[in-house]
Amino acid sequence: MKRVPAILFLLLLSCSAYSQLDQRKADSLQKLIGTGLSDTALCRAYILLAEVYQEYDNNKTFEYALKADSIASLLENKNLKANARLRMGMGHFKREEYYEAINYLFEAMQMGEELGEANLHHRACNNLGNVYISMGQVETALKYFLKAADIAQKVNDKLNMARYYVNIGTCYKHLDKEDLASEFYFRALKSFTEMKNKRGIMQSYMNIATLYAADSNLADCQVYLVKAKNMALEIRDNFSAALSYGNLGTLYLMKNDLDSSVVYLDSALHYSRLANSVRRLVDTYEDLAEVYSRKGDYRKALEYQRIHTHISDSMSKADKAEQVASAEEKYQMLQHQKEIELGKKNEEIKNLRSRIWIVVLILAVIVVGFAAMLLLNRNKRRQQENALLQQHNAMITHQKKEITDSINYAKRIQESILPPDNLVRQLLPDSFVLYKPKDIVSGDFYWVEKKEDKVIFAAVDCTGHGVPGAMMSVLGFNLLSQSVNERGLTRPGDILQHLDFGVNQMLRQSSEGNTVKDGMDLALCTLDVKTNELQFAGAYNGVWIIRRGAAGVEEIKGDKSPIGVNVDGIVDNYTNHSRQLAKGDTIYIFSDGYADQFGGRDGKKFKYKPMKELLLRVNSLSMAEQKAELDKAITAWQGDLEQVDDILVIGVRI
Repeated sequence: MKRVPAILFLLLLSCSAYSQLDQRKADSLQKLIGTGLSDTALCRAYILLAEVYQEYDNNKTFEYALKADSIASLLENKNLKANARLRMGMGHFKREEYYEAINYLFEAMQMGEELGEANLHHRACNNLGNVYISMGQVETALKYFLKAADIAQKVNDKLNMARYYVNIGTCYKHLDKEDLASEFYFRALKSFTEMKNKRGIMQSYMNIATLYAADSNLADCQVYLVKAKNMALEIRDNFSAALSYGNLGTLYLMKNDLDSSVVYLDSALHYSRLANSVRRLVDTYEDLAEVYSRKGDYRKALEYQRIHTHISDSMSKADKAEQVASAEEKYQMLQHQKEIELGKKNEEIKNLRSRIWIVVLILAVIVVGFAAMLLLNRNKRRQQENALLQQHNAMITHQKKEITDSINYAKRIQESILPPDNLVRQLLPDSFVLYKPKDIVSGDFYWVEKKEDKVIFAAVDCTGHGVPGAMMSVLGFNLLSQSVNERGLTRPGDILQHLDFGVNQMLRQSSEGNTVKDGMDLALCTLDVKTNELQFAGAYNGVWIIRRGAAGVEEIKGDKSPIGVNVDGIVDNYTNHSRQLAKGDTIYIFSDGYADQFGGRDGKKFKYKPMKELLLRVNSLSMAEQKAELDKAITAWQGDLEQVDDILVIGVRI
């Protein structure tokens, strides 16, 4: 199932929103605000309004949270301030402002613990987990989800405990611990069933289906998707019905039952329209295009693909418009907050307006006089402006040349620290390095070193490309060399841990907003040239091994923890893998630039599966010929399109 697990996961983190917007409650609270409430009562009303709108209108959530936080600060009421900070944190989270969200939620969590407010304490922990899992820091998220569940269990909060079980199961699923994920998903299902919470039961069915899908157990996956679909129809949840029908359609597509797939996907379109879900329409039209393409009905396939593309483009434009509107609304809310802190001094505002009008009249007189002077000296002024413009153009041309010269010099510096070709050939005789920077300087770099009988080599992808990426590459290169030459490390997991610590310390990374949040992904190998033992550790990036005469690619995945970006100050641990290789086996490590390059007839990414197939086809060639074939293939794929990222592929034959 090409997209079932990913779609279901997106639904999990919102599992706390099991009720529709209580419009009656929102209207009642808004009426209360205008009845002359005390500051304390007004603050509580704003907190409740922020909570009511939390899952439905983030702009209103942020507006009410800001007002509540301002009043709570003036009142110096810790309980109200903690609740307001919780809402502020969720407002930043919905805006994907993760570091601001962490600051507010961590403060709310500490206040909840100090005040003995268990409900506030475990909700802040859970929301922190949601932020960290959205940032890809699954192990940190798991820590907070477990803490939230433990607190909820102590106070017998069964509903929230069940919700936290779902999030814990999701973390274990991402950590490839399917048994633990299954245990917590079924715990959640049992709890929701005991509470007769149909929405919770429905989403538990979906979660369990993801596990069976990941295990390629399509029969059991189908059973739970059907249960989820039936429950969604029973509670009249159009979005979940669209999601269930769509996943069933994708499942039948994988089983090559194309007629059944069409039936379910048509139903998915119907419920997507009822739910006004543009995202579900986009995915469903894409699946229908695939179905009709397999059926040989290329007219319909092309029609559905065009609809998919049109809606996707429209979504992109709508997202940009929404970001502009959100920025404007945030500005207005901040202005309103200032009005509250200043006590809404209406009389002063009126006086200020009077003074402004006087200033405007004076300025108008000055402008008229100045305009008259401009008309009299128009010809002279134009000549002066033209001369000034020529000077500016000359200055810009000169500055551009200086900048380009500086970057070209930086390129020579970067090339000088990279391992020279003769050193690579000496340490790895039968190998190649395909290195294609996007800009003059690169954020990708390769590194090779020898310690006794062990050759250590790496393919590193720093945050960004161009000058920022190049600066990170210099830092990474020095830390890698330090780990081997000064610390004597050869075990890849230890080297990555040293690198993670070094980047965090050198960039002074923390949860504060003014620090650098950059890092790097890499694959690092240690090859014992006497025993042919390969050790590997990776940060997001993995290693591919093609055994001599094998028909497939053996893949070892890296850990889902980048180098650097440790806002919690804790150095990550990296798994050290070991494989025994034989003569003729080939090792490949790389950055994501090759697979992510856009091109081809439809302008899509090259992707990893075709890259594996290409390596299998050329594996019997010499390493120099392999490099040429890889370069030729990606150049042909790219065509006239721009190179989107630095490209780095390293191949080593035993």
